[in-house]
Amino acid sequence: MSLSTNGNKKTLRLLFLLTTALSTTACEPQNACEGSNFTPPTQTFTTEEVCEEAALYEASVTIGYGSTELNEFYEGLVLEVQHGPQGGQHIYGSVLLTGMNPGERVYSDPKGCGQAEVYDNISIVYSLSFPDELYPDVVFNFGWWAEDGTPEESFVGAMQVEMDIWTVINTYPDQIEIPMEAHVVVTDACGTTVEDSGSFMLSLDE
Repeated sequence: MSLSTNGNKKTLRLLFLLTTALSTTACEPQNACEGSNFTPPTQTFTTEEVCEEAALYEASVTIGYGSTELNEFYEGLVLEVQHGPQGGQHIYGSVLLTGMNPGERVYSDPKGCGQAEVYDNISIVYSLSFPDELYPDVVFNFGWWAEDGTPEESFVGAMQVEMDIWTVINTYPDQIEIPMEAHVVVTDACGTTVEDSGSFMLSLDE
């Protein structure tokens, strides 16, 4: 009697474990990042195709400042440095491009499987020069892609051109504003290079 009861308990336990295992396996979702469901990042258009379209427009760059839109420099403009959360100071440089290959960032399908790929990086060298070269030029090197850009028009902003404003103030102790020269050189994957310059006054009234 006892042996029979123990045997039944063992049989029921085995059946329970088997049922649980089969149920768990059946409910496990398929890995969307593997097999036929996953498409790795692929360039939307070839570099040659993008360059052909860019050639339909005049290649140009307009230099300016700002984080979300281009603000052009003009005579009498006075800018103050932005203070970052970690104690740094900077000016937000921005540019507007036409007739240039903006590059692109492509995600996998589904998005989130693996890392995104960037194609046709665009090079932007944005620099600021100080009066009489008493303070060294500050330069921001951008080598990425223009978000939402097209060969017809692209915007790149929020380029943090950093400086130590306290050293700048000590370098020009008798001035509350100093004239600044901004310069940018842009080169795309098509080999097209454009340049532009602008000027403004930098406030030292901190």
